[in-house]
Amino acid sequence: MKLPVGVKEITRDFYPDSMTCDGCSGDLTPMKTKKYTRIEYQPARVVVFNDTHHECRCNNINCSLRQIKRKPVDRYLDWRRTIGSTLINEFAIQKHYEHIPVHRNWFKLLVAGHNISRGALNRLVNDQAKKFKGIANAITNHVISGPTIHLDETFIKCVHPKEGKKRGKPSQATFWVMTRNESRFNPHAPLAASFYYSPTRKGEVAEELLSSGSVTAMHCDGHPLYNRFKVKLIVQHCFAHVRRKFERAVDAQGSPFAKNIVRTIRTIYDLERTFVGSDSEERAAKRQRHIRPVLEVIKRDLENAQSADGLLEQAIKYTLSRWDHLCRFIWDGRLEMDNNLVENAIRGLALTRRNSLFIQNEDAGESWAIWYTLIETCKLNRVDPRAYIGWITDQLNLTRGKIDPALLVPWLCPVGKYTL
Repeated sequence: MKLPVGVKEITRDFYPDSMTCDGCSGDLTPMKTKKYTRIEYQPARVVVFNDTHHECRCNNINCSLRQIKRKPVDRYLDWRRTIGSTLINEFAIQKHYEHIPVHRNWFKLLVAGHNISRGALNRLVNDQAKKFKGIANAITNHVISGPTIHLDETFIKCVHPKEGKKRGKPSQATFWVMTRNESRFNPHAPLAASFYYSPTRKGEVAEELLSSGSVTAMHCDGHPLYNRFKVKLIVQHCFAHVRRKFERAVDAQGSPFAKNIVRTIRTIYDLERTFVGSDSEERAAKRQRHIRPVLEVIKRDLENAQSADGLLEQAIKYTLSRWDHLCRFIWDGRLEMDNNLVENAIRGLALTRRNSLFIQNEDAGESWAIWYTLIETCKLNRVDPRAYIGWITDQLNLTRGKIDPALLVPWLCPVGKYTL
């Protein structure tokens, strides 16, 4: 591999941990060497490591064992790669967490004299995600093992789909996003987010995901797609969507009626915050006592609204047509008023999508899903994603991949924790 002039190189020699023969207790003598070169990332600079692994043997002709020793290569994830995991992880974190596309970092390397293929860097980021797929699956299993989930979907353009009628032609793909949030009534259940890539928007994809778990209730927006699910679930629609529609009516029309509805919904949110920490049964009882009368007033006002037009009329129709599903949280203390948790989890993906414009193929879509499952779950548990990715990389290297992925989920990470 041709290196640019002036790049810092670190040369290291590795000998066996013990230079004593286990057979005769004699000294080992270096016999032959194997050299490995790789590029690693260190903050603000690229460093090239030239690792020489020395193979040593016992030269005692009277020894019955004539043992040969060498220090094993501990770079399990980097086997046969000249680009190290630290560099790949940094590119992935900057793309999916800090929303800096790989091609911008590629240009930085090019300016510094490292002419590494941009396509190769993208492939390495996607391949690295596959190393963490077991951890992402463990997070998904945790999400669907709870009683309730928050569900939403978002779109992205795929330029080279592999299957279907549009094989090889640009098409619109879907990311299904699920989150688990029981923090307001069950603080012992960790928060988690799971992303799943699908080349289509068919609801059967989400149904299949949910059917493999123990979910009994679902938070979602008011899209008719969710009402067609064959899986029998309690459906809670989002009051934040309702409030947003009335706020738009206020901005566009200055309607006093819409202002009053927005003010009343904010009152409900204020009441809801006072119930945090109560168990699910107690929450339901408090809601029926304090929030239910307020909701009855809102419904009566909406039904009696006259001479509504434009955005206000749309907001009223939207709310009344979904009223039963909007009020399910009154009777079930496990439910929340809105779907804001999953809406917030999608924001990072939306920013990366804006900067990247599209994904190349379905393999890239699966890579995005894995990276965002790890990163967004880190954010929910207040763990620095960069520190977390470094930790799981070290754990996989130390165990050569022979570790239960469920032990590497973000809420068990011992490093990188922060408080707001």
